[in-house]
Amino acid sequence: MEDLPLFRDVARSEAGAATLYAVTDDQPARSTRWREFIAPQGYGDELRAAFRLGGTTWGVVDLMRDRSRAPFTPAEVKLVRAIAPAVGAALRALATREAAMSSSRLADGGPGTALYDDAGMLLSLDGQAELLFAEHYGPVIHAPDAPVAHVEY
Repeated sequence: MEDLPLFRDVARSEAGAATLYAVTDDQPARSTRWREFIAPQGYGDELRAAFRLGGTTWGVVDLMRDRSRAPFTPAEVKLVRAIAPAVGAALRALATREAAMSSSRLADGGPGTALYDDAGMLLSLDGQAELLFAEHYGPVIHAPDAPVAHVEY
């Protein structure tokens, strides 16, 4: 069968986001990737979205849902769609800023990594992520237990 949903198709779609269960009519086994990777890893549903701004895709996200949880809801897809333009704008700003800041520490360090728990609490971040947060928000994010964001569904 097919590998569904493809990032290419998600990025070109009007919605800009799709779940595996939705595109397979609740039959995820129709997707080769689900059978060979997602299910064996213990995941159930998958939500893919494109971070677009205008006609350009600046990034994508692939969210996996544990098999023991229900598939992604339309409200969750709507939430991801709602934040996609802001994330796209941030990614565009970062990409264009890095091109203009060739002598900056940010340009030399590559992407940063920050890990959050389900409640939106920052668990850990590497040095590059700390630089990026400081660049965007100022030196306010230091404690690993500081809440970053929490979304109610």
